[in-house]
Amino acid sequence: MNDYLSKFNALLVQLTDDERDEVVEFYREYLLDAAIANYDDCVAELGTPK
Repeated sequence: MNDYLSKFNALLVQLTDDERDEVVEFYREYLLDAAIANYDDCVAELGTPK
């Protein structure tokens, strides 16, 4: 999950730091609630980070 969120975070350069943190935290909580931990499962659930 951390690899996925790191790549996702890197693609959000158009957002302010606060906006980016909020978006990444939303998806972190989503993935934690769904018990999705590895990169491939994240891609299956949300698509590629891009």
